[in-house]
Amino acid sequence: MATPVWKPGTLYNPGAVVQPTSKVGSVSESISNAGFESDFTDWTPDPGWAITSTVVFQGLKAAAWNTGGAGRLASNDLKPIVPGQSLTARARCNARFGSFARIELQWYDENQIFISRTEGQALSGGDNVFREVTVSGAAPPQAAFVAVSMFALIVFGFGVAFDAVTWNYTTPTIAASGLVFRAVQVDAGFSGSNEPVWPNVNGQQVIDNEVIWEAVTASHVVWQANPILVSDYDEPDWPLSIDGQILDNTIVWTALSRQVTDEKCPNTAIVAIGASKVFAGDDDIIGFTATVNPLDWSTADDAGYLPFGLQSFGSSPVTALGLYRSNLVAFNSEGFQMWQIDEDPANMALLDAVPVGCIYPRSVLPVQNDLVFLSGVGIRNISIAGGSTNLQAGTFGEAIDPLVLAKIREDVYEPLGLFVPAYGQYWLFFGNEAFVLTISDVKKLSWSRYIFPEAITDWALEGNTLLVRTENHRIWRFSDQAVYDDEAIPGGEAGGTDAVFNGTVWWPYLDFNALGVEKMLVGFDLVADAPEGLSVSIGYDQRDRDARTEEYEMAADTLPGQMVPMPVGGPSFDMRITFNGGGGKWQWNAAVLYVKDMRMGA
Repeated sequence: MATPVWKPGTLYNPGAVVQPTSKVGSVSESISNAGFESDFTDWTPDPGWAITSTVVFQGLKAAAWNTGGAGRLASNDLKPIVPGQSLTARARCNARFGSFARIELQWYDENQIFISRTEGQALSGGDNVFREVTVSGAAPPQAAFVAVSMFALIVFGFGVAFDAVTWNYTTPTIAASGLVFRAVQVDAGFSGSNEPVWPNVNGQQVIDNEVIWEAVTASHVVWQANPILVSDYDEPDWPLSIDGQILDNTIVWTALSRQVTDEKCPNTAIVAIGASKVFAGDDDIIGFTATVNPLDWSTADDAGYLPFGLQSFGSSPVTALGLYRSNLVAFNSEGFQMWQIDEDPANMALLDAVPVGCIYPRSVLPVQNDLVFLSGVGIRNISIAGGSTNLQAGTFGEAIDPLVLAKIREDVYEPLGLFVPAYGQYWLFFGNEAFVLTISDVKKLSWSRYIFPEAITDWALEGNTLLVRTENHRIWRFSDQAVYDDEAIPGGEAGGTDAVFNGTVWWPYLDFNALGVEKMLVGFDLVADAPEGLSVSIGYDQRDRDARTEEYEMAADTLPGQMVPMPVGGPSFDMRITFNGGGGKWQWNAAVLYVKDMRMGA
């Protein structure tokens, strides 16, 4: 609490403490023999310093260092100071070519023993003129006195001269000296109408009307922060055994294992992270760790488990976990349970249970504001399938269900899902084949299929860039600017060659109204962008996948202009567009098929 300021006509009880309303005027004090006119009186020079009368800034003399190497010239005029008090010193310096010089502040304790020094910026010599050198600093803890010093260094060549040393030192004020004033009269009394002339010496008294004030030293505490643990300048030789130790200056490092050794850890691959905890499916329960400590699976009222098997659709083991809008979704082959999760286990609760199952744990991923997963009938999402309690509901993955189901039946690779926010895409890998959903907005969803030279086993995001690892331990980076594929080298060596790859847009068979009725395709129009051109082929027998026209090579756009004639007969048609790779990005915009119904009168 700050000491109150003295007030006129105020009743002060014995023992009351005040401070003056204004500081006693401080007096500037110069440095003794600051121009070296009395040679080195009041200075302590290292051997090699001399007095010069030829290289002078003002007056008749200056201090000169003309000896090779370094030397210091310190003032013996020590002035009292308090910790934290700021000070600036200046001098005129002539540092010639091959020399360096600076001015310094030297700090001393109450016994006038040197503590440390503050160094000013060094002046690098080069011309034969006097320039100003300065230093500013604050008194460190335990500092009681201060003095100035000059430092010179001659690497080669000529010397250094100092002259006209000054500073902004002033004698401490009453406040700076730590004096306040205590009422020492016997009874309470009123102060006078005018502020008294306060004494500047501890213990002296002054009469203020009915109050007698005595100068006392205000107690204060100076705090200094000292580092407890400081590493060395060089990295230590780290121990390679668990609990091994190494001394690193004042730090002792101990090698710790990051392996989870808690016997309650389920050690399963069915995991999810939410509410600062790790959740792991373990047969008919879902264990979770202590908050922000993935190594701890045992602490009561922090770590624990969710009783999956005691809830609806919980008679089969947990097969997959995911997060849906900060809630935990736990799947098995029968359905899923949705749990509210929280850092405090007491706030966890079952929210819902729906007969929509998933047995592919690596396919479950949050996608924007939804949760996407692979079910037994194809790729589905929680917001539609869960809300309708029917896997057949919605059109999320319906467009590619036949292709996905074929991959499920093959049962060769474990499905692997990923979501790339920068691309707005959900990917589902089956080995070297990926089904990719591109989300423009909630009403614009489009599926693509990518085929790679090798099976994909893992993935990661580096910023906005997708990285994948292949079964042969290659790392591939995806870029929408890439127009080549890094083709694998036989034998498994690192590296590869740029290989052109094509893009295909392929529609299923379209009946064009009447089913099973013979029709005639007259021709088509196409709007697209294809730097290297494209080809078009029409299929005309859905019972025979090879029954189709030859590839028709063409540029991208047919509009404006005449349609491309392509007479083909059949009850239904499919259209396949192949974009030639290697020339940059390609894009399909629109296609028009001109079909004539062959029925009589139609």
